[in-house]
Amino acid sequence: MPNPPTQEISYGPNRGRLRGAENESFIIVIAGTERVYIDGQLMVRGQENDYIIDYNTAELTFTTKRLITKDSRIIIEFQYSERNYSRSLFHAGIDFGKNRWKGRFNLYSEQDSKNQLLNLELDGSELQLLQNIGDSLELAIIPSIDSVGFDNDQVRYLKTDTTVTVGGIPVIYPEIFVHGIDPDSAIYQVRFSDVGIGNGDYIQVQSSANGRVFEWVPPDSITGDRLGRYVPLQQIITPKMNQLFTLGGEYAIGKKGRASVEGALSNTDLNRFSSKDNEDNLGYGVKVKYDHLIPLGDSAKWALKASADIEHLNERFRPIERFRSVEFERDWNIRDQDEHTDKYISAVRLGLVRKDVADIEYAFRQFLNGNLFEAYQNALKAEVVHKGFSFSVDGSHIFSNGKDLNNRFGRFKAGIQQKFKWFVIGGTDIFEDNRFFSTLNDSLTPASYQWNDAKVYVKAPMNGRTATRCSISAGMTDCRATAGSAIQVSGKASV
Repeated sequence: MPNPPTQEISYGPNRGRLRGAENESFIIVIAGTERVYIDGQLMVRGQENDYIIDYNTAELTFTTKRLITKDSRIIIEFQYSERNYSRSLFHAGIDFGKNRWKGRFNLYSEQDSKNQLLNLELDGSELQLLQNIGDSLELAIIPSIDSVGFDNDQVRYLKTDTTVTVGGIPVIYPEIFVHGIDPDSAIYQVRFSDVGIGNGDYIQVQSSANGRVFEWVPPDSITGDRLGRYVPLQQIITPKMNQLFTLGGEYAIGKKGRASVEGALSNTDLNRFSSKDNEDNLGYGVKVKYDHLIPLGDSAKWALKASADIEHLNERFRPIERFRSVEFERDWNIRDQDEHTDKYISAVRLGLVRKDVADIEYAFRQFLNGNLFEAYQNALKAEVVHKGFSFSVDGSHIFSNGKDLNNRFGRFKAGIQQKFKWFVIGGTDIFEDNRFFSTLNDSLTPASYQWNDAKVYVKAPMNGRTATRCSISAGMTDCRATAGSAIQVSGKASV
């Protein structure tokens, strides 16, 4: 099914349990489908590498090779198995071309069968609920309380009530479930759902019972805020359908030019039990691009490269999987943006290139994200390699205006290195200046920060399996905002 909006959930310092697209707690990750990124770099699985994962329990653990801090940007993408409905999948594609023309067409379709339920049982009232809610999946919740009688081998609860004083006012809670062993009163089987700390009324407690035991916790006596993590409710998983049709073509202009266009049409139904809200199922996207390489001089060692592209995504367009760079949000310095908006992204690039020696490019980009914000980016990237000497620089500056915040984000990464016969000497410098301004009073917000990390090193060239490296580094941080450790997780259900 289509990727859900990226979730952000707190983890321990080195490990965490993955959740499904609809917050399912117990899933089985399909082996080999996970992709783990730290600060935009793809990690390698293995005890001797970056992380290990238990596919059966969906628990991922980082090894000591990777230091995880509150500033680490961690993104985990994976597919998992869920067997609520029978699912069908179909894909077809064709490539064609003639002379200067090339074309391609692809069709992908996957859908759950609403008439073939596997590990899910729905009665008439539950089916009626799903038919009425349309695409409002947050309403697909039912009480998970069943009066089944006492069973000494199972966890059972008794129903009671209590009164709690909140802000000096007595508040009656008429229905509270307490674990019990009295055959006359402990007759309720209760299933609890994890809704996150501070969103529920129950917590899990240690017990010698044959199963997990949950205990009701009263709200904060002053604010009334909930202090639990679990609720006696169950979310019903709806059958879904996701289809994507793409059609693209390229045309060669001369020997060094190329124009291309690609269009996509998505058809996404979040609840096949209901025809309500089906008017938003269809969405589209289109991208047009032109590249040209112009040789300079008779020798043609150097060439001028130029390109331009524009992309538009309709607010209803839903891709099958991530199709942008994993660092796309960071490249534009956006977080928690509503993804269901009309988007326009355009870019113009101009550069110089010489094979195996230099590649220099300047780019100007624009990003319009509905009525949420507009951003403009200037970027420069260069790589030079010549007779053992290498130099690289990658920098950008973003100027953006949003509904609540304006942003100025500059970052710079440079490296220089010279190889000699017996050693290599070099240095790197990474700098970021990220400033957020309130649109109300133009004041700097606590989320702003600036930091710089510089390093020089001397190392021996790689010789067989060994290498020696000695480095000295220095860093500077100013007005960094504090934040808890977090992991971004994106799961895709598969059969």
